Amino acid sequence: MPPPLHIKKTLRLERGELDHVPIFPLQAVVLLPQALLPLHIFEPRYRAMTEAALASDLPIAMTLPVGDEVDEHGRPRVHERAGVGKILQHEVLPDGRFNILLFGLGRIHIEQELEVDTPYRQVRAVLEHGRVQDRVELESLMMSVHTLTLAIRGIEPKVADELNRMMDASAGQEAVVDRLAGMFFPDFRRRQQLLEEQVVERRLAVVVDRLAQYLAQLRMERGGRDTSLN
Repeated sequence: MPPPLHIKKTLRLERGELDHVPIFPLQAVVLLPQALLPLHIFEPRYRAMTEAALASDLPIAMTLPVGDEVDEHGRPRVHERAGVGKILQHEVLPDGRFNILLFGLGRIHIEQELEVDTPYRQVRAVLEHGRVQDRVELESLMMSVHTLTLAIRGIEPKVADELNRMMDASAGQEAVVDRLAGMFFPDFRRRQQLLEEQVVERRLAVVVDRLAQYLAQLRMERGGRDTSLN
């Protein structure tokens, strides 16, 4: 019989939880807000981190190491901006390992690494919210997403359905942009760039450009000559 799978229905960041947030430095992994990240936890220090997170519903920050750089303590140096999330569901394996699904709840700026007695690192961080500089441009870009989605529907209806699902704006336009970015940018370098971009419409412009490239690729694969949007 497989081990039970535990699912948490609602997730949110609470006041004060970023004063002592565990960090999980991992190469080539970036957690965007609104994204799901499956992780297999096997190292003892990160098992302890997972146990603590589950026991008290605490967040975990996924931090991208800065190349091979290390700090004065020999620990991987990490980017100051990271994605933070909470465990949406988890599976405890018989030998103490975990399979977890982390849900991205926001962007953080790491202000200070803390001296702690836990085997895993902890930092003090602040939550960062994106800003809109040009509301008209943002709305225009959103319209471009809808137009591209309509064009994609004629070739890949399932992809269009997923795009429409992600464009549910009940959580706000910034959440929509982050969902789309998570879908179309698997490369960790591009994800880190989008994580660090504070202006929402700049993020969305990158997404629109990627969607247009994707549509052009679909048309080329089906022998179409015209890859432009009319």
